[in-house]
Parts: sequence; C-alpha cells; structure tokens
Amino acid sequence: MPSHHPVGALLAATLLLSSATAQEPRPAIQAAWQDFQGELPGPWLVRWHGATGTPVEIYGRGYDLNDWRGNSEAEARRHAELELQRWTDLLGIGTSVFTETIGARMGRTWSFTFGQTFRGVPVIGGRADLRVHMRGRVCYLGSTAVPVPENFDTTPAIGEDTAIAIAWQDRGIVPTNVPQPGQPRQPRLVIWTDHGSPAIASVHLAWEIPISAVDATGDGPIGRVYVDAKAGTALAYRNDKHECGLPNCAFNARPLAAAKTLPHDAAPGPKSPAAPAVMPPATYTVLGYVHTGFNPTTTPTNEPIVGLEIDIPGQGTVITDQNGQFTLNLSQPTFVTLEYDGLHCRTILGPDAPSVTATLQPGVNQTIQIGAQNGTANELAHGTVYYWVDRMNELMRGILGNAPQLDIASQVQPQVNIPSSCNAYYIGNSINFYRAQGSCNNTASASVTAHEWGHGLDDRYGGISQVDGLSEGWGDICSIYLLDDPIIGHGFYTNGNGIRNGNNTRQFPQGGGVHRQGQTWMGFAWKYRQNLRGTFGTSQAITISNNTVLASVVANAIDQPNAVLQVFLADDDDGNIVNGTPHYTYLENACNSHSLPYPPILPGFLAHDNELGDSLQPLTPRFVECRAIPSFGTFNQVRVHYNDGQARQRAMIPTGAPDTYRALLPGMLSPQTLTYHFEGVHNGGTTFRLPATGEYSYRTLAEETIWFDDFETGGNGWTHGATMGTDDFEIATPTGSTGPWWTDPDQAHSGTLCAGNNLTGGAYPASTASWFRPPAIDCTGYSSVRMRFKRWASCDVGFQDQLSIWVNGQPKYFSPQTPLADNDWVTYELSLPSAANNPAVMVEFRLNTDAQIQAGGWAIDDFEIFTTTTSLPPTTTLTLLPEMAPDSAPLGLTVKTPVSQPFVWVIGNDGGPTLFPGVPPILVGGNPISFFDYTDASGNYTLPIGAPSGVPLLGFVWYSQVVTIDPNFEIVTSNQFINLFTQ
Repeated sequence: MPSHHPVGALLAATLLLSSATAQEPRPAIQAAWQDFQGELPGPWLVRWHGATGTPVEIYGRGYDLNDWRGNSEAEARRHAELELQRWTDLLGIGTSVFTETIGARMGRTWSFTFGQTFRGVPVIGGRADLRVHMRGRVCYLGSTAVPVPENFDTTPAIGEDTAIAIAWQDRGIVPTNVPQPGQPRQPRLVIWTDHGSPAIASVHLAWEIPISAVDATGDGPIGRVYVDAKAGTALAYRNDKHECGLPNCAFNARPLAAAKTLPHDAAPGPKSPAAPAVMPPATYTVLGYVHTGFNPTTTPTNEPIVGLEIDIPGQGTVITDQNGQFTLNLSQPTFVTLEYDGLHCRTILGPDAPSVTATLQPGVNQTIQIGAQNGTANELAHGTVYYWVDRMNELMRGILGNAPQLDIASQVQPQVNIPSSCNAYYIGNSINFYRAQGSCNNTASASVTAHEWGHGLDDRYGGISQVDGLSEGWGDICSIYLLDDPIIGHGFYTNGNGIRNGNNTRQFPQGGGVHRQGQTWMGFAWKYRQNLRGTFGTSQAITISNNTVLASVVANAIDQPNAVLQVFLADDDDGNIVNGTPHYTYLENACNSHSLPYPPILPGFLAHDNELGDSLQPLTPRFVECRAIPSFGTFNQVRVHYNDGQARQRAMIPTGAPDTYRALLPGMLSPQTLTYHFEGVHNGGTTFRLPATGEYSYRTLAEETIWFDDFETGGNGWTHGATMGTDDFEIATPTGSTGPWWTDPDQAHSGTLCAGNNLTGGAYPASTASWFRPPAIDCTGYSSVRMRFKRWASCDVGFQDQLSIWVNGQPKYFSPQTPLADNDWVTYELSLPSAANNPAVMVEFRLNTDAQIQAGGWAIDDFEIFTTTTSLPPTTTLTLLPEMAPDSAPLGLTVKTPVSQPFVWVIGNDGGPTLFPGVPPILVGGNPISFFDYTDASGNYTLPIGAPSGVPLLGFVWYSQVVTIDPNFEIVTSNQFINLFTQ
C-alpha cells in the first residue's frame, strides 16, 4: 500500500491515543492484552474506555483467519463469532451474553456489532465489535462491555410504577394530553453505567423510563430517565428529541399512521390477483409537483412519483415504478384515491395534503396529476418530503443493500406544516417539518429532509449518539452526500441563507453544542469528497466517498475519532490499516482540515515482550530480545542502547523466530542498575524507538544472609508462649499428622528438625492465641532487608482461625478468608522495610483459633533474614569479553579466585545444568568441553583466545563456568558466562 510521510499521521495518532492515557484497563484485561500482543505480531494501536476498562479500539496490521472459506457475509459472521469467543478475556465479556445486533458490509470490510445482556437484561452501551476484512483478516476489534459482576442481582427493589413516578418527578414535569410524536417507547428494566466516566464506573440495575411531555405549542422534553431499581434514585437523563438547533423550535404533535409491512423489493403492479380482464393492459402514470431544487422557494417541477402505493378496488395494492407508472388489466372504470403514502414512508401527515381522485379507464393509458405548479408551500411540502425521502432511502439501499434496518426506515412517519417556524426534528422514526413563518421558509426541503432522515438512519444502526455531535454530523452528511452540495438547509431563511456549510473550519474537539460539534465530522466528509473529486472526477468521487463514509454508518461509531477510523477501515484493501489505504492521502488531508485524529501509517513496530526484571546472578550477561515487525518493507538494523555506567549500543542479531532479534547485555556486580532501549531502522528511512520515551531498567543484585536458622541446633534464642489457651509451638521432628482436609509434613525441609504447632501430636488446640519468636535480629547497616522461610501450613477460614506474621509490632501477613491447606513445603518471602538499619528486628509468628474446626497450623523451616543489595563480590568469577563477537574476533578469558587455586573451565552450547554427585550444579550443557589450569599467586588468570572461524556462527552461543576447590577444600563454581557470536 502507499508509503506516505508518517509525521502527520503519527501526530494525529498521538492525539487519539493520548486522550486515553489516563484510562487504564482492568488488570485481567491488561493481562489478556499482553497475551494478545505476544500471540499476534503488531503493530497494534489501542484506545481504552475509561468507564469499562475495555479496549474500545484495537487496530493495526491485522491478522489472518484460519479456515477462511471465501468472501461472504455468512463466512465473515462465522469467524466474527469465533473471534468473539477467542478474545473473551480481552474484550471483558465475563458472564454476559453478546448477541449480534448489526451485521453488514462496510466498504471492503464486514462489520459486526454484538449487544450485551446479562441474565436477559439489556446492558445500556455494552457491546463488542469485530471487523473482518474481505481478504479473510481481522482488522479491528473492540469493546465497551460493562463489567457486570457474576453475582449481580437483577431483581428490582422498586416496581415499574414507582420508577415512573420518580422519573417524572426528577424532570419536574407532568404528562400532557397532547398526542406525542414518534413511536412510543415502553418502560423496561436495564443495566446502566455511566459510560462518560473517566474511571471504572459502578453498575446499576435501573428502570429505563420514557418521558414525552410536548405541549400544544411544541415545548417540552422527549427522552429517557434511568432510575436505580434498588435505591429508587434518578441516575441519568438521555435526550431523544433531535432538533434543528435553532431558536423557536416547536411543533404540533399528530398521531402516527398505521404501520406498513410491505417489503422493499415488492414489484410494481397489483399485490393481489387481478380480476379477469376484457380490455388490453393500460399504463397509468402518476406525476406530482415537488421541489427538486434545493431551495424550497424554487419553481417546483412535475416529477414521476416513484414507489407510491395505490389501493385498487378488486385488484389490491400497486406500486409505481421508477417512471411513476403501473400497469393494469381492468374490465371496467375504477375509482382510486391517491395520497403520499409509499414504499419508503407512511402517509405524510399535516394540513393541506393534496388528495387526488381519479377514474382509471380500462385499456386507456392515463396520467394522474398530484398538485399544481402554483401550489402553496404547504401543499408542495408533502410531495417534496416524499420525493427526497425516497431518494435518500434508495441511495442507502444502493450502498447497504436491502437491509432489515432500511425496511424499518421505510416505515418512517413524516409530518409537515407544523404550525410554528424555523425547525425540523427527528424522534422515534418520525421526521417533522415546520411551515413557513417569520424569517424562515417551509422546512420541508431537500437538505432538511435528508438531514432528519439521516438521524433515523443513525437510529437504525445502533441508536443515536450525540457524543461530539456525532448524529448531527451524520444528518448533515446524508444531506451533502445526497445533494453533492456542502450547504445544509438551502433557503432555510427567507433571505436565502442556509444554516451550516461543509466548507467550514471547525476544529475537533469543537464546543458550542451538538450542531456546532457535528460540523467537524460533516466537514471532514465533504473535504474528503472534494479531495477525491480533484483527482478522480465527480462520478468516482461520489462512488468512493459513498462506499466509505456512508457505508460506515453500520459501525455505530461511539464518537468522531472512532467514526473516522471506521471510514479508513472501509477504504482499506488488505486488512492492514497501518500500511495505508487506497485513498489515505485524501482522508488524511480531510482529517487535518478539522484536527480529527486518524490511524497513522506505521512502516513497522517494535515490541519487547519480556521486559528484563532484576537479576540475582552477578557478572552473568543477559539475553534481551526485541521484535521488529514491518508493516511493509523491512528493518535494516535493530539496536539496543544501554547504560551500565557508560552509554553504549550493540547491533542485535536475528534469533531465527520471525522478526525477532537479540543481543547480550553485560553482567554486572551487585548492586548496580542497567538501563536500555531499542531502535529499529526501517528501509523507508524511519527510525523507531522503544520505549518511545524513557528507558527500561533492571538491577543486578546478590543475596547476603544476615541471620539464619534451620532449627538443627534446637532453635537457640527462639521463644514461644500463649496469651490465651494452650501454647503448642515446638521444635521437633514432624510426624505427618493429618485431618479431613489438611496434613502436616512428615519430615523437615532440611535436616531433621523444624518448628511449628503440635508437629508430633495432631491438630492445633481450640480457643487459643499463641506466638513464636526468634531473638532480636541486628540489621544495622543493611538496606533492602527481606525475610524468607519454608512453610507448610494449614488453618480454617481466616475470620475463624488465623495464622499471621508480625514484624516490629506491625502485621505483615494474614492467612486467607478461605481454608488454607499446604500439601508440601513452599517458599514464602516478604519485604521488611522497617528492618532496614534496625539493630533489633522483632519477628513473631501467631496462631489464633476458635472453638470449632482445627487444622495443622504453622510448620516453619530454614528461616532467613537477608539483603539483596550486598556489595560483596563473588569469591570466584569468570569473564570472557566481549560478550558479543564476530568470527575470529579476539576474546579475553579472565578467572579470579581468592588465592591461587586449580580450576576447570567448562564450555558448552546450552546452559545445562549438568549434575555430578557432590558438585554444585554446573550451568553448562550440550556436549561440554573443559580446560584445566591454575590461577596465579594473586588468584588471577588471563588468556587471550580467538572466536571460532571458518564455520557459520551467526547466533551461536557459548555457555561457560569455572569449577574450583577453595582453601577449605569445598567445591565451588563461578558465575555463568554467556557469549553470543554475530556472524
């Protein structure tokens, strides 16, 4: 795909991602995100949702689907459902159920949205999304799944009637007797959370109570109140009245007409069998005067009325075709009545409706005229709205197909000539327009009709979102794309002015209300089409922009940045969005015109899957790995930059795994810190750094024992007693007592003795509080003090019986609130900050029991107080420098011992261990070889040697170690050393 200069895109991506940096995923999702990145090569970009802690957007290079059986919606759906199951932890699915709510083609991508329910209760705003590219790749996934606890109670504490009363009281209004517009909602029980919260939001069982209180002048709210179904308090209000955003918005509500159920693809002609005909068929043409011009004051034209439904007595319902015609065989003159009721809308309501009657003559072609060129603005409003609703519906069907959502849109209820002025609005699949009055013309015009119908389209695909004025932008886009004109509301005012313009300079995020905010999204769409037009001409520009922008409505974007991303996904041709899209430059320029963030082109991506932690192996070099994954092209070089007291760098070499490189970092003495970062140089010229700022770091530490007791001498200085009940602490050889669900050790961890509760006689006593203490331990001069011991413990649940550890009078450990039952010796370790430089550290093991269930209690062995920040060097050391070297390079071997000692240097091609009786584990393996020599009188030995030559060495590794006998005739080993050969 095109390789564009990435600076603008990277800046935009920074804007997108920086807005989410304060929002963190839930810990389990963070772990799943790490697993996802480890399993699938990047680059991946993610944006986190603050209220749910889920990844609302994950997109990037994409990944191939196994068993892709060809491009179809059914095949894409099959895989979307499988991927939803695959990534349940990452998407925060939990125990909720996710069911497909939208499945549709979106440009070159299939878009699937799954709505969340919990135990049958809908979760407001809870969803998961998958985008499957037509090449068989997942290119996007995301979630705003609400973290509903598994034990969440869905039984309301207050009833529906009570919730209704609370909702109306919260709004401070009462219902009116005026019929309300739109299809009425019904109260329902839902699960609600504050999706606008920047941090994980609480989850509520709630009643969703619809409020509609429009009075005779058109004032009053339409929306929904969410009432806590447990506490009975109002949680939030959502507005459902989407108005023009201008002063004097009002309307006179009218009841809805009955719903139609005719399918979109119904063929013109009779819908039921015709009566026997005695005359040849005749063609009947229906024409009507409408405003096809954008301004409602232009001269109307006489147009074929397409998709009109006409009831023919004895024949059934016929539908006019694209020429406004239908054909019938009639046996006698037939009287019919025509009104604006068609395939794509219900009967248009409002005063001054033109109602036409005609007598159809058998066998005679005939034209039926609706309205007149000199008709009033109110009369022409009916035909004009009908005409543009049909055009808008058919435009979207050409892009989205005959989708179920558009069948619902075909039942839209228009209402015109509302007796007020300067407004139009959408509510509940109804679009409503105002008569001419004052400074405003009749609002039943081309642009306003398309705008309000656009709200309905947005509603059909997941519901209206006004975050960033998104739905207002959608309404405007429907207008400017249908008319191919940037002006919204041509001639809205009597002075000829419109109300908004696609050629605006609004910058995201824009303040000033939803209509002003929506202009950045609408402006982006218009600039994109204009950019395309300059290169491809009008026809192709319209086709491309329709199939990427309008098609993306199916994605049900949550805000404008997400909506922009869906357009890029719709345009993408290979399922890898970070290598660009066919029309990336045109989209990029449109985004930059309005400061909208957009997906960057990333030639590649660096990943460090296993960040190095602290090391307890002084002087041993450490492998460090980095993945350098190209989106296109290749990486010419990957480097690690490090500082162990001196800033240096090393070229990394391939490991053999795809896109993976490694190097050796030098071994260090304790305590010392090393920092590092990576750079990757792409053949396109871009240098990537990881991390983008700052450094990775780790410490090399070594342990020094401050105090140790394995109880083999009887536990000198240890004391024990009881403040209540029986003291059963003892130092003994354990006998392996058991109970119904617990067991004691049958031998010490080391030696023969250990300490603990009743090690030789069974369970600990009931109703007791006992303790066990070592003598005061002097930690003067030591920092980073820790305690470590071997534990075999068991006790009842923590709120009945409890094991605990106290240090200097402060609690450091409590046994859990579930039964504890070790079945082997385990290592337990904890930090003791209060022990640092403390001359008298007091440690106490406690047992507290009740009168009910008993278990084994404490068993303790090999108790140790130690520090990890010792500066004492190892007694025997080995280096073979440099750690990384090419073929035939000179190496320097250095061995140090306390005094002159014999030693064996062992070299192999893996890290072992190799085990011999009576010898410490040798960390060398793989057919090792050895060399014997002595250190000199000072305990030093040096030898220059050369790296192997004449054989392929790239990636070859030496592991080596020294084995020696110290002055006490003890066999000891040095540090392990590692060498990596680079060619």
